[in-house]
Amino acid sequence: MTHRQIELVQASFRKIEPDAEEAGHLFCKRLFEMDPSLRNMFRGDARDEGRHLMQMIGTVAAGLRRSDQFLPAVEEMMRWYSGYDLNDEYCTKAAAAFLCTLHHSLGETFTPEVCEAWIAMFEKISVALLSSTTPPPNTQRDPMVLTSAA
Repeated sequence: MTHRQIELVQASFRKIEPDAEEAGHLFCKRLFEMDPSLRNMFRGDARDEGRHLMQMIGTVAAGLRRSDQFLPAVEEMMRWYSGYDLNDEYCTKAAAAFLCTLHHSLGETFTPEVCEAWIAMFEKISVALLSSTTPPPNTQRDPMVLTSAA
């Protein structure tokens, strides 16, 4: 990721952070609309799962400049989702659902540049999450494909 992309991710996350619970709920709703079978991956209430996800994404976003912060945050994600069948398809759907959530939450400030920055972050997370068991994902780079459902 470039320094500019990191700045965009961190700044846009700060904008949605005050409404993180609602954003997390919207993420889960969008994810389940995209693939209802994914509801089985979640341990409990969608609001709790969404809140926890937003905390983890906030920690990852805050640590993007420092691997000593980024890697432990990704490892926490790995622990949280251990036992789930995390694969390229799931990561792509989760990224698309989150991009839809950002589009909804940020409105006009969700520019193509901001979208591309988040895609870069999700690629970085996906590679870290999947690298131990599968080759790096072939993540879709076209932001319009990922946000067309927004």
